[in-house]
Amino acid sequence: MAYKNEHIFLPLVQKARKKKCLDKLLAGRGEWFVVQTDMFGDFPGRPTAVNDIYIFGIYPIYKNGDASIAQETEDAIVKICQQKYDDDAYLAAHALYSHLAGSGPLFPMDKDRLQTAIRECIKRDEEKLKKCSKWVYTLHDTNGPRDLYHFLQLQNSIYLPLGVDLFEETRIEHEEPHEIAEILQGRPVDEELLVEYPGGTIVSGVIDEIRENYDYIGIDEPLYRKREDYILHVHDVIQDGREEIGPGRLLALNSREKPKRIMDSNGNVIWGAPHNEYKGNRRRKGINLLKKIVEISMRYKILMLVLLILIGVGAFYWGDSLVNQDTKADNMVVETNTEKSTTESSVETANTKAEEDLEKMARELDEHKKKVEEDKSIGTRTNGTVKVAPPKFEAPKDLKVRQADFKD
Repeated sequence: MAYKNEHIFLPLVQKARKKKCLDKLLAGRGEWFVVQTDMFGDFPGRPTAVNDIYIFGIYPIYKNGDASIAQETEDAIVKICQQKYDDDAYLAAHALYSHLAGSGPLFPMDKDRLQTAIRECIKRDEEKLKKCSKWVYTLHDTNGPRDLYHFLQLQNSIYLPLGVDLFEETRIEHEEPHEIAEILQGRPVDEELLVEYPGGTIVSGVIDEIRENYDYIGIDEPLYRKREDYILHVHDVIQDGREEIGPGRLLALNSREKPKRIMDSNGNVIWGAPHNEYKGNRRRKGINLLKKIVEISMRYKILMLVLLILIGVGAFYWGDSLVNQDTKADNMVVETNTEKSTTESSVETANTKAEEDLEKMARELDEHKKKVEEDKSIGTRTNGTVKVAPPKFEAPKDLKVRQADFKD
């Protein structure tokens, strides 16, 4: 990115070297202060524009073959620690950090010498640093540091990964490896990963580096917790959800804001909440299938039309036959029920008639019996009935009886 005042830095460095004031330029003392400027405007409340001094002034001189600028820069940082201001230690550390964390060539400088000079400056000016609030920035409504001494303790967490410790009494606790780190340790280095964050953002990328990070957990002492962050280099944003995430972005997978799930390139979950199938792949498969159907239908329009007609006709006749079968079945049921009803009615009528005939015969017999018993003329000539006594028979006295006639 080109800055509107980048052309001033090379001659400014050349002038400072000539006047032996490179330390004042890097610290931004007096007339050597340069306001930080970028696309968002000017920032006079920040330290001098050290990054621009390196990028547009010191590094071009080093690249053009003047290696002595490296030693001069190292000497200038040590000299800042001897300027007798309240913020000497902070500005010296700031000048060192801008070089170590910058994108320019890391020309050789003695980090041990610089670290020792800054530590001695902090120890010498501890009371002044605790009364100084210049350059200190904290978030609103927080209990963040309000003085430059404790602000340096907080800032030391970004120096430690670069191999510089601003305090002799620094204590470091090691954080237990997160399960994300344990899983990724066994994966191929160049494996393409799919990472889904809460809110729906899905990105693809590969692990760029394993970075050491330190969290400041002390209050009145330089106490830090060390952890290893797996840094994902984002290649593509598959599903939007957060504007600040885009291609080229570096994301720490096991940082405070952890992803919802991590998947391989096929959508299989390797860490995080269970997920049956990666939605992005499922959506892609559905779209591809729909496209194929459209392509086939466009190629074979007539065939598809004939097929649809045949299916429609077949469905019509099949439905009609089902209706006819249902009608016949209903008629048979009705007829069966009618015959059954008729038969039951006939049986009931016959039973009733038989009962009536039996009752009639019983009455007639009773009447006849009564009539015979009451008739006095029975056995007279009146009605032609005569009672005849059975004939009397006596066997002859001289009748011989044979033994054979009385056999049992």
